[in-house]
This record gives sequence, structure tokens and C-alpha cells, in this order.
Amino acid sequence: MLEGVLDAAFFAESWGQGPHLVRAVPCVSSLVRWDELSRALETHRLTTPRLRLVRDGKPVDESSYLRSLTSRRGVRLTEVISSRLNALLAEGHTLVVDAIDEIFPRVRAVADELEHTLHERTQANLYASWRPERGFSCHWDDHDVIVLQVAGTKQWRLYGIQRPYPLYRDSEPNEPMPTDVVEELVLSPGDVFYLPRGWWHDARAMEGASLHLTFGITNRDGTHFLGWLVDEMRKADIARMDIPRFASEEALRQHIAELREDFLRRWDADAIKRFFAEYDEHASARPTLNLPHVDPVSDLCSSSRVALGVPRPVVFHTSGEHVEVRALGQVWRFAPEAEPLLRALSAGPVAFGDLAAQFESLGADVVRALVADLAARGLVTVADDIE
Repeated sequence: MLEGVLDAAFFAESWGQGPHLVRAVPCVSSLVRWDELSRALETHRLTTPRLRLVRDGKPVDESSYLRSLTSRRGVRLTEVISSRLNALLAEGHTLVVDAIDEIFPRVRAVADELEHTLHERTQANLYASWRPERGFSCHWDDHDVIVLQVAGTKQWRLYGIQRPYPLYRDSEPNEPMPTDVVEELVLSPGDVFYLPRGWWHDARAMEGASLHLTFGITNRDGTHFLGWLVDEMRKADIARMDIPRFASEEALRQHIAELREDFLRRWDADAIKRFFAEYDEHASARPTLNLPHVDPVSDLCSSSRVALGVPRPVVFHTSGEHVEVRALGQVWRFAPEAEPLLRALSAGPVAFGDLAAQFESLGADVVRALVADLAARGLVTVADDIE
């Protein structure tokens, strides 16, 4: 859905550098309907901090709009008090629902697309406002955000950066808060807005109901790489052994020299590539179920939709003896003849009947057995039919 937004120009000119706005992207305004949001609040037992109301950065006590119930077995339950929630929203409070991608499939599809493109797990939060009030005071985020304006309009004011690349755990604070607005813009339905971490900003709805989604992206930085490198050094005896605090100066210098040598040996020209590859290979997939079908062997039919169930692009490692796929924290090895079929699965969902026809030379039973086995092991997802 966002292929035309996250293009080569975006990554070259804006990614990690500065704000980027694309107007009127198709399908954005249909991601969440107001009636769907109403049903979700009615039927999901959401509690704080996942569900919260805020105004100018100050949260409202959940007892103001949530009723606490206790089951006969002593389990605490909550439900929305409709009249109180409506009254608080009418007064100017902003409704916030975290991880909305876990509730709405269309939003999850965008989150999956972003993870596949950006190689980072993303979470979507929903913000809805009804009055020209700020939900949050001027602040900055320690992660990049991609904002999708679904309904209504919202005014964003940007104040710039005080400290380049601020971290959640940093050596110095990202202060003081700036006071001069460097850019002001109004988002309308369908607009997509990117803001890198560290930018001070605030946002407020215009007149009327406004709803937007933010997808948070925490990218790998130098501290992540160095942490990975330290973990790699645990393989070396010199890194695991105690530092000889009470040894002679000469022995201590020798120890540090050997430690530095091992560190630099691992920090070669391909270290960053290995770091990213290992990070992607261990990325976990979002839960995927297709009830009542729990047995992929018996339930697989020609209209079944099959695909590799991995969150990141697949890299195939081919040798004369086998083809290797590293995903979901595991190493999968296949006969070379299976590589074309695996590549077809990695390209996206395909009807099993079409897949079997495409690889007729392998035999329908072989294709069925391979797909069913990989589905049982979690590498392949199976759905009822093509959407």
C-alpha cells in the first residue's frame, strides 16, 4: 500500500534526516472506520495504558471512563462507560489505543508491509480527537514515526532538533525544549507523514473528528551494533576470562592487547552485513491462525493461500548440496530442487493449486508434502483462499 511512498527518493533524501509528507495516498482513509472503532471499544476489554485518554500530556484516571467488574472467580474485568467516555472526548480529550494493529487486520497488513520494507518490527497506535486541543504537549520520540491520517484533519507543528540522534538511554538529555516553530502543516485524510526521532513536535485536531495512526519504528543504531559485537566476543576465551586486575603491568597490557586484537578482528568490512543478517534471521513472525483448520496436511486444498510466514525478506544461501534459508531463529536446509518452489512462496501468497501446477515436474504429492511439512513447522502460512 505504501510502495509509492517509501521509494528510493524517500530513503535518499528523508529517511533518518528530516520530515517527509505525501498527500492523498489511496486506501489510507479506509484503514479504520469509526463504526469499527466503536465496536472494538465495546467488545475488547482494553485497560490502561493500552487504552487511555489524554489532554495536553495529562492522562485521565481510568476510573473516569472505565467500569471495574469482578467475576465470580475473582477476576478483574473492565468495560467502557459510554456516557463518560463520550463526555470526556467532547471536552477535548484525545483517545489513544496502543497496538491497534492487533485489532484491525487492514492496519496489521500495513505494519507487516512496513516491517518487510524497513526490517524493523512496527506497532501502530491510534489517536482520535474531537476538539482543537493537544493530546500531548510538545515532545520528541525516541523512534521514527510514520503517520497515516485516516479521517478529519490535524495540525502539526515542528520545532526542530536540539540533540542529534537522541536515545532512550542517553548520556545527555535532549533539552532544552525549543520554542520556535520551524514548520507547520495540516494533515488531511489520506496523507502520510514521516518524522525522524528526536524532532520536537506537537499536534492538535482541527474542528471536527480526527483520527490518525502512527507506526513507530525503532531502527538499529551504533549501540545495537556494538552490543552485538560484544556478544560475538563471548565466543573468545580472552573475552570470557577475568581481567587480571592483580597481575603485573606487562601482563595486564598483554591481556588488553589480545582483547583489542580479537575485537578488531571481528570488526571487519562485513561486520555490519553480518549484524543485519543475524538480526533479520532471528526476527519473530506475528501470530497467524486459520481456525478451524489446524492440520495443514488434511486441510490443504487447491484454493488454499500459501506463503512463507517470515517477517523479513528471505535470503537464499545456495551450495551444490543444498539451499539454506535462515529465518525465525532457525536454519532450514532443502534439496536444490526445492529452491524455485521456495522462491515462489517467498514472493507472496499463492493458491496451492497454482503452485502445484507451476511445479508439476516435482509431482503434486511432493509439493503437498513439502508445503504441509513447512506449515506444520511454522515456516509456511496457510489460509482458506486468495483474498
